[in-house]
Amino acid sequence: MSLAFILRTNEAPQAERLGRQALALARRLRFDKGLTEAYFNMGYFLRTRSQYDSAIYYSRQALAASVRTGNGYTQTRAYYNLARIFTEQGNYAAALGPSLDGLALARTIHNPRAELFQLIQAGRIEVALGEYEAALAHVLAAQRLAPAAHDPLGTGYVYFALGDISRERGRWLAARRYYAQAAASYAQVYNARGLLHVELSQAEMTDRLGDHLAARRAAYGLLRRAQATGTPEQLAQTTLLLAQTWLATARPDSARRYATRSLATARPAHLRPVARDAALVLA
Repeated sequence: MSLAFILRTNEAPQAERLGRQALALARRLRFDKGLTEAYFNMGYFLRTRSQYDSAIYYSRQALAASVRTGNGYTQTRAYYNLARIFTEQGNYAAALGPSLDGLALARTIHNPRAELFQLIQAGRIEVALGEYEAALAHVLAAQRLAPAAHDPLGTGYVYFALGDISRERGRWLAARRYYAQAAASYAQVYNARGLLHVELSQAEMTDRLGDHLAARRAAYGLLRRAQATGTPEQLAQTTLLLAQTWLATARPDSARRYATRSLATARPAHLRPVARDAALVLA
């Protein structure tokens, strides 16, 4: 498990500053290996901030540099980041190519951790396309790799994906259980910032199960955290959840207020799935 990965999630501003310094230094020294990693890190940072055009640029630079230096592992990560970017934007056709390329390469280099993450990403795309059986097959294949990967983040990622599949199938209780298992794995390495996304998913399932008041209380706490340290995607998702909790309790004015905030965050960040759901609340 990479300490840089944990730092990127737990202390994103500090990690970004270090990443920019590393990029400048690698360029000045013409250090190809360092430049490859710096390009990847910049693509990752910018993706989490929903700055997708720049994230695509740096991820493609990382891809080219990793091919040039023969760094197969970072090449798989660059493919993964590109697939994540397109998935978050709702551009699943564009996500499919780098996802499949990354999975094939991970298998070629015999890296269980890389293969696990690529399998989960393939499953995420399939869930979005409604291909639940194919998604489940990929996620279960990833689960079988988890012991060899020796990575609590990978284990958490598997449970999170199983939660997403259950969520899309309307199996709210099962989804909440999987999200709780994901949170337990993530808690071994993530701080409160890193846990925000899985806690948001748990709160959403609480709302789906009919406990709108408990979900709203959780969402207000998550909103405060998202405003302080979260990403645009998390802020848009949290305000969307608040809109949905108010809509479920026949408070259309409050629902519209939070849905409008969600849409205002999601649209400029090109978060199409969140923007679509916020627009449905406003319809």
